[in-house]
Amino acid sequence: MIFSSVIVLSLVAAATALPEPVQCGRDGRIISRNVKRYLPKRDIGEDTVKRCEEAVNCEIYDSPAGKRMRFKRGMEPGSEHYKTLFYEADGLTKRQNTVNTAVDTGINSLNYGTTGASGPGGAIHHLVDACQDIACDTAAINVDTTYVYPHGPSGETLVLHPHGEFDNAEERDFLIAAMVVTAGVGEQVQQVKWSVAAPCGAGKSGSMPQVTQTSFINISRHVTLQGGGTAIQGWMIIEAELQADTSNWCTVLTGLGTQISGVISAIPPVAADGATGAAFFGLITPACS
Repeated sequence: MIFSSVIVLSLVAAATALPEPVQCGRDGRIISRNVKRYLPKRDIGEDTVKRCEEAVNCEIYDSPAGKRMRFKRGMEPGSEHYKTLFYEADGLTKRQNTVNTAVDTGINSLNYGTTGASGPGGAIHHLVDACQDIACDTAAINVDTTYVYPHGPSGETLVLHPHGEFDNAEERDFLIAAMVVTAGVGEQVQQVKWSVAAPCGAGKSGSMPQVTQTSFINISRHVTLQGGGTAIQGWMIIEAELQADTSNWCTVLTGLGTQISGVISAIPPVAADGATGAAFFGLITPACS
């Protein structure tokens, strides 16, 4: 769901009101300033923590950004333990376990600027570059965007941190697709107009979209094993650095859980003759915290 509104910023900016230093690029836009960013400390959802603690191959650990989940070492995708849990003796045929999926979104919001969060051109889609084979490269992803300030548009950089472990290309593609469509639910777009005596061109004016969405999404697939007990089959997380505390986004996402489940279930097969999103993810449980 996308909500649209218009904000008009109309100021005659004195030199003292402008951020220092201000540098103008060749296209007239203000060059990005050195904005301080930080990764807010927040835990994954309580339900996800509980599911992980109950799973035979999952563990919770404390990271600088809060409680996170991961496979126990020696039980991750590619290991003999993983193959025993999820494949038949021939090593090719998957065991028919019951699957359910937890979707955690975060209370903090982020201005994704003109790039946005969802869609094939959005920031979250950059997971396709970071996540390959059976895991995500944890190096920060830098995504270019444009912010609108009272003094005009400014080039900025979004800093995203990916993590994830999964079985194969199909599971990776499904998880990325689920992250992208989840980012589209509750995403808010404001068409921001500006008109100001800016140092990069007095009298310039215009408008640009500014997109706001949660800064945190974690999706994990859990299974009930044929022999009893539970296990985690794969997971993926994206979290963005913030410029300021914006801890009110669950008020936006509350009540949208059905929509999140719906868009994930509606994901088409990512492989020829493959499963649909509904079959791949099973029962989906969204939560925001």
